[in-house]
Parts: sequence; C-alpha cells; structure tokens
Amino acid sequence: MALRARALDARGHAVAGVHAEWQADDSSVVGLDSTGVLNGRSAGRTTLSARMDGMTTRSPVTVVTTATAIEVVAGTEQHATAGSTLSRAVVVRATNHRGAPAPRQTVTFRTADGQGSVDPRTVLTDADGRARTTWTLGAYPGRQTLLTTVEKVDSALAIVAEADPVASNTRVVVLNDHLAAQAGATISDSVAVRVTDSTGRALADLPVRWTALTGGAVETVDARTDSTGLARARWTLAKKTGLQRLRAEVGSASVHGIAPVTITARAVAGAPVQVGVVSGDDQHAAAGSALPKLVVIEVTDASGSGVADVPLTLSPSGGAVPDSTPHTDSLGRARVRWTMGHGARAYTLAVHVDGIKPLLKVNAHATPAKAANLSFEDGPSSRTHSKGTHSLYALVTDVYGNPVPEAAGSFTTKSGVVKPSRAVTDAKGRAALTWTPSTKAGEQTITGSVRSSDVKGSYLVQVAGRETQPKAAPKTTSGKKRNR
Repeated sequence: MALRARALDARGHAVAGVHAEWQADDSSVVGLDSTGVLNGRSAGRTTLSARMDGMTTRSPVTVVTTATAIEVVAGTEQHATAGSTLSRAVVVRATNHRGAPAPRQTVTFRTADGQGSVDPRTVLTDADGRARTTWTLGAYPGRQTLLTTVEKVDSALAIVAEADPVASNTRVVVLNDHLAAQAGATISDSVAVRVTDSTGRALADLPVRWTALTGGAVETVDARTDSTGLARARWTLAKKTGLQRLRAEVGSASVHGIAPVTITARAVAGAPVQVGVVSGDDQHAAAGSALPKLVVIEVTDASGSGVADVPLTLSPSGGAVPDSTPHTDSLGRARVRWTMGHGARAYTLAVHVDGIKPLLKVNAHATPAKAANLSFEDGPSSRTHSKGTHSLYALVTDVYGNPVPEAAGSFTTKSGVVKPSRAVTDAKGRAALTWTPSTKAGEQTITGSVRSSDVKGSYLVQVAGRETQPKAAPKTTSGKKRNR
C-alpha cells in the first residue's frame, strides 16, 4: 500500500515542495520505506507517523492474516424435525497457512433451495477466527446441506444436518407382504417399504433401519429411500418353519411417533432327508399297557427344519398304535401312543418315510403286569424226599401268564411244615419251597398268597398212613376265584 502525506498552511491550502519523512513504531508488524510504501509483515497493530517541517501526524494501522482454510468447529451432524431450528449453532473457524486463526475474515453461509435459512448469512470472524450462525431446516425431510465459504478461499465447507420427517405427515407401507421361501434361504422377492407424505408425494433420502425379529439375518440394500420413496433389504430366513417377521423403522433413532412396519414371510421346509426320535425312546411299561410318554418322531429337511404333512408308516414288532400311518404336524413332528404287547419282552417300532433310508427303530420294553395268578409245581425232583418231604415251586404270573419277579408271598399249611413261610420270587417268578406233610392220613393242603393283593393259590396231596399218595392236581386262585 502506498501512503501519501500532504502539507497545509494555516488557511488550509496545500504547500508544495514539502516531502514527508515516514516512520513505523513497530517494524515487525509493517515495513515502511522512505517513499511511504507500506508492507504488512505480520498480524498486529502499530502506529505510523509522517513528519513535514516539524509538523507530525500519526495514524494507527492493523495488519490482518488472509485465510487459507475453513473448518467446522460445532453444529454438524445434528437432527431436528423438518422445518425447525437446530438446537446448536453452527460454528466454523478460518485459519491461515500456518494454522493460526484468521480474524476479521468474511464468512458466508448459504443453503440450497428448500433446505432452510440461516441467520446471519454473512459474519466476520472473531479474534480466534470463528464465525457462527443459526440454521433453520427446510420443510422437506432428509439430509440438508449448508455451504460455508470464506473470502479468498476457493473451496466451500459442506455441513450436513438430518431433517427428520414429521410423524403426522409420514406414511410407510410394505411393498409386498405375501412372501414365502424355504427355511434358511434368502427371499428372492422384493423386500421393501415405500415412504410418502399424506398427499402421496414420495419422501426421498430418509434413513430406514431393518431388524429381523424371529432370527435369520437381514442385509440393507438401500440405507435410505430413493427418489421414489423406496428402501429395500435382503432377508435370509431363520432355519425354522412357520411365519417369520422383519421390522422396518423410518427416520433416525431420535424420531418418535412414526410407527414401525412389520413384514411377514412364511418359511417352508424342503424335502425330507432325515427322521429321528425327539423323545420317548427306550421306555418301559407293563405288558398290555401304554408307554407312559408319547413317542415323538421328527422329520427334517437338509437345513434341520421340520417338514410338515409327511406320512409315516409305523410297524410295531408287538403291541399296537392307534394309527399306523400318521402325518407330521406343522413342526414336522408326529406323536405316537404305543401300547405294549402281552409278552414281557423287548419291542421295536419301525418308522418308514418314503425317500429316507434306513428305517428308524424305536425301542421299548414290556415288563410283567401286576400279579394275577399263584400256582404250585414240582421242584427239582418229583420224588418224595426222605421223611415225606416235598420240593415245590410257587409260581406267580400276571394275567397274560408272564412270570412276575420280586413278588412277596406267604405260605401256610394246617398240617405239616412248609419252609420258608415267606419268600420272594426270582427272575422267573418262582419261589422254592419244601413241605413236610403230617403223618395223618387224608388230604393235606398248602395255601399261598401274594402280598398287597388278593391273589391266592393252593396245593393238595393225599396222605395214606405214613406214605403220601400221588398228589391231586394243584389248586390255584386268581383274585378270589379258585381253579383258574
């Protein structure tokens, strides 16, 4: 900058031919040569003086730094309802090439059409190089941008805020709510929502959040609605059959009042590849009785999902099932009530499914039913022991003739001696006894009973003098009936 000084007489007329002598109080702030050319050296303040014929005039001078960059300090990434004012001011800072503050620089804030207004629009930076303004968002929801520039810097700083939709003026609809796919597979149909205002105008650039509510996974295809108001996702169903749900939420997490929408899909099973027992294997029940628990059989596909409405063919080795060809339910399971056969032994239930090999076999074991009969039979030797002693077996059986083990019996006689008087049957349902009849001639009888029941039985022999005649047929009692 070239400075000029002018000398005046007492009447204010210019005096020609007088030259000024120039001086700066602080030469580190400015440089000033003899001709009055002024150069700014560093930011600061100083005083200049010009001297002519003993007359001196003084003038302050301020040297400011030119801005080379601008940055945001506060107020970015804010959220507010469309049409409202952001809660925090937008603050920017201008700096020079050394990174120091650039004060007294003109900063301009500018919004695009429909993206609100700022107040003030033009600001001088303060001593720290900062400028601030208040931003009122436009009425259209979505991301809005405020451009900020500072003099002598070509590039603009973009500051983004999210204008949240107004709940009362937002409509969210599901594009397709009749979806179906195999369990564990990705749905091929379009999974999408459309967002509009109450007049049907598409609302673009709104964030949409997706959540799989019943397992599975969801991958966002469009994180924001497009120009038609659509947002899409890729949905992989959980590996289970039945209805599954996906939730879509429009707007940022701070938005309240916009109800989320739920998309449903039906997960169906693939072809059956495996059959197994869920529960009920290796049970025990009395002969002729049903197993205490149902046998639960499951048919699954390759992903482990239950396959519904699959016919099963049941073939028990003994006993009976109510339905020999049941079908699996919606979970791929069939529940079977299995009644044991009359024999006390092991049984198997073969389960056949078309296309699956080998057969599934369920095991069960029938135990003897409760005691129903008590009879006697000759022991290891049919001959009479010395002194007329007989070797006998007491045999306890159920109603089907199965030997009943561990049945406690009591044995008595009115003549002679029976040993032991109490005994427990072995695994074959037998209790070994010895009986020595008295020497009194005539019929003599052993009577036996099963503890905790009304089952009784008797054994009769004919005694002639000291020698026992061949015995008559043994008599037994089942419950209160004799000779069964």
